Amino acid sequence: MKLQNYILPLFGLFLLTGLLCQAQELSTPSPVQSTESPKVDYSSEDYDLTGTWTLLLSNSLTRRQVTLRLKQKDKRPRGKLSGRGIPLQKLDGRIEKDNRVKFWGTHFDRAGNSSELDFRGVIEGSPGNEKISGKALLFRKNYKFIGTRAQKKTKKRRSR
Repeated sequence: MKLQNYILPLFGLFLLTGLLCQAQELSTPSPVQSTESPKVDYSSEDYDLTGTWTLLLSNSLTRRQVTLRLKQKDKRPRGKLSGRGIPLQKLDGRIEKDNRVKFWGTHFDRAGNSSELDFRGVIEGSPGNEKISGKALLFRKNYKFIGTRAQKKTKKRRSR
């Protein structure tokens, strides 16, 4: 057999191997190419939940929005919960390790019957830009909730 009969197939094999290696390098992300910012862990002492929060509660049957007005002192947020069809409720709270937060209270109806209010969630985001998500028990119904700090409304000045 002649050497020429082997050169062309070997050259093709060499070329194909090079292309496959190059394609694999392109498909594997390089650590330098990562655009993700490093995750910063904030401790529970970094968070101050003072302010007005909007909570969106949802379950398989319904969605409802409530407002939570909080004042915090020494990792103890306390405040009032209100919403459409919900009488004003006082809540006590606590920020725990691992950025977990709990709020609780008791509602008494006109007949004197009580029902527990219980919110348990996790604080996420940077201080001043937090979100709270978790599970809630509100008037004997279970919900999942997401809470965001309400933006302060700026007053528009009239030009004269």
